[in-house]
Amino acid sequence: MKLTALPLGVMMTAGALAAFGVGWLTAPLGSHGAREARAAPVGAPKTTDEAEKLEAGPASEALPWLHNFAVQAESTRARSDVVDRMSRWRAPDASCSAVAYGGFAITANVADAAGDEEVLASYTQGVLVLDAGGKLIASATAPGCNGSADEIEAIAAGDAHVDRPVIAMAVTTGGHRESATWLVLYRVVGGLVTPAFSGVVEDHVGPRTRIGAVTLLPGALLYQAPTGMQTLWVYSAEQQRYIETARVTPPAA
Repeated sequence: MKLTALPLGVMMTAGALAAFGVGWLTAPLGSHGAREARAAPVGAPKTTDEAEKLEAGPASEALPWLHNFAVQAESTRARSDVVDRMSRWRAPDASCSAVAYGGFAITANVADAAGDEEVLASYTQGVLVLDAGGKLIASATAPGCNGSADEIEAIAAGDAHVDRPVIAMAVTTGGHRESATWLVLYRVVGGLVTPAFSGVVEDHVGPRTRIGAVTLLPGALLYQAPTGMQTLWVYSAEQQRYIETARVTPPAA
């Protein structure tokens, strides 16, 4: 299965980061100031006992592939009015079949400002983050159309046990016979919605479906690809993304 056309822009394989959801604001639209520096990542356990309490069960009903995620808000319901609202900044692509599915909206604290922001997302318009006054403060571009299976499955926001809140999204791309569902973790940084990690968590070829998973750890994550291969990724606060550091298991035969 070729996984070359990627939703909202990024693929992480063999430690490589391609553009997934490149921000389309050329500069931040206003500044909210920075939060005080934290001595530990947001939500990270402070003792060994606390770390051992992290279980491998899914913390998000909307994203069953994502484990140990402390959810603040989530949605699996696409709405046509979200596409209409996003049209103020970016028109939907009428030539893409995904335009018929609508968009998603959640409210959560995802930026540096105190209080909540609103996150809007649709397959053909990308991701927008609005402040409490409805002003656009960050964004990411939309992917290109790939086929009849193109669709955002769900969106959530919360604590991934790193240095800032994250937006998590599941996006399916492809056609009737071959498609893949990607799990993407974003952060809002400097007027952009930027990817910290992306990996395939389901692939479909004909009647065959293989399922993977992402398990969040304090300052890291364990990624199991649908092939069965597991890799460990460590979060770099300097680069503000996860970096692959070790292969844990080879792919299944």
